[in-house]
Amino acid sequence: MNDNFTMKEAVELILGFCKDPHGYWKSEIEESPEAKKFIEAGYTCFSEDNPDLYVLNSNGEVALHEYIEKISKEFIEFMQKQMNMRCPVDEVVEWFNQKYNLEDMKLSDEISRYICSNLHNYGYTIADSHSSRSGSKYTLQKM
Repeated sequence: MNDNFTMKEAVELILGFCKDPHGYWKSEIEESPEAKKFIEAGYTCFSEDNPDLYVLNSNGEVALHEYIEKISKEFIEFMQKQMNMRCPVDEVVEWFNQKYNLEDMKLSDEISRYICSNLHNYGYTIADSHSSRSGSKYTLQKM
């Protein structure tokens, strides 16, 4: 794994490159030190469709995938320790916040949703259920 980035930086990069618009605009780079560092490390190229948008190149995809895999496996481990592999959504968001020392709960919520939506790549799915008595909960299920 590329150790040039903290897990906190990796979370920011995953959300920046893997969610719409799938990259960073030239005008955003100065506001995002981790994106600037990632770009300078040679992990990006300009989009064919928009020359002002930095997108992942093949090396960048590999680098971010390593972080996504690490985060996913740590989350699966966390969920496996929960009773019946179930956990309230707000506790999941809090776990991401504390585990990766994230700036705010919005960022924690975004990365938790992103990771949950990709667990099928690691042999799991996540079910989101809601009841008026116990609120929203995630349940980890082996595929």
